Amino acid sequence: MTKTKLKKCLTPNVLEMISNIIGDTNEGLTGTEIGRLLGQAYIDEKEEDKKITKRKRLFNAFANFQNKEKCSNNILNWYC
Repeated sequence: MTKTKLKKCLTPNVLEMISNIIGDTNEGLTGTEIGRLLGQAYIDEKEEDKKITKRKRLFNAFANFQNKEKCSNNILNWYC
């Protein structure tokens, strides 16, 4: 069985930049697309975060994932 190598956590600044790019109001994903893709990547989001801006919603989901899992694997797989 192959063991997955855990990728180090991204800094808050990097998480914010990724969130800003993906959540860009004009060129980024829609709220529905974000929810679907987060679910597919097994990145949980809090129900109350679904009511805030896309950028903050993504940042919170990414930061919470990293704090819980101590790696950035799912974020990098989702983004790249």
